Amino acid sequence: MQGFVCARVGMNMIRTNEEMGVAGVIAAVLAIRGAAWGLAVGILLFLLVQYRRGKE
Repeated sequence: MQGFVCARVGMNMIRTNEEMGVAGVIAAVLAIRGAAWGLAVGILLFLLVQYRRGKE
């Protein structure tokens, strides 16, 4: 139950499709590889998305 509520609250915080994609990838990496990998991938994806958004 706690996992469902946590996921629901997290998905309610997302505003754009890009953020939803980043969150999904982070969740998958976090589940498969662990916290350090999830954090590293999250930072990398965030920077890539922000850089791309800045060019538009």
